[in-house]
Amino acid sequence: MEKNREPIAKFMTRTPHSIEPGQPLEEARKIMGRHDIRHLPVLSGGRIVGLLSERDLTYIRTLPGVGQDLKVKDAMVYDPVLVSESESLRDVAQKMAAAHIGSVLVCDSRSRLTGIFTYTDALRVLGES
Repeated sequence: MEKNREPIAKFMTRTPHSIEPGQPLEEARKIMGRHDIRHLPVLSGGRIVGLLSERDLTYIRTLPGVGQDLKVKDAMVYDPVLVSESESLRDVAQKMAAAHIGSVLVCDSRSRLTGIFTYTDALRVLGES
């Protein structure tokens, strides 16, 4: 089977770090820095409610009058792109390119987060070809 037709579950980063929407943005920065990651799924009660990226953190810091008391929910994207574990690498890469995004959240059949696939993962796959 060609790699690009294999399921994204084979290439995703499993059990990604996550954060809750009510947590301080500073906590998100710490998690991202500690684990050297650029994308952080936002979960509430185990349910996906958003995605916070390094770009979101950088952008919100540039806004005038922004204080230190901001929460993750103030900066996160509320409608992240979700894909099924069974979707092909090719289809996921095409979705990411079409939407101009750096990551997608991977879910099981019950819409639970099982992984994340980022442009870094895509480059890793390309490098292995």
